[in-house]
Amino acid sequence: MVDCQIRPTKVTDDRVIDAFASIPREAFVGRNQRAIAYVDEDLPLPGGRCMMEPMVLARLIQALSVEADDNVLVIGAATGYGAAILARLATSVIAVETRTQMV
Repeated sequence: MVDCQIRPTKVTDDRVIDAFASIPREAFVGRNQRAIAYVDEDLPLPGGRCMMEPMVLARLIQALSVEADDNVLVIGAATGYGAAILARLATSVIAVETRTQMV
């Protein structure tokens, strides 16, 4: 995923790349979606939500310019994948999700 989807889309921050390489995306989707966890498109989630495709999430996180001493709040954390990536970059991450089927 990192070499084929993230690096080619101008994600150049080594910390972001390492975070994506170290967090298994398939651990954050249902059993029925594990085989397609790395596809280059949004994955549907319960309640009409979706898990962003890796390229989009990586570019957004890179644009945040998270520093090692930052504290991050994620509202609408869905599966927690983005929060897990951010946890590799920041001192602390608080993730909030209102839909219990997502937690």
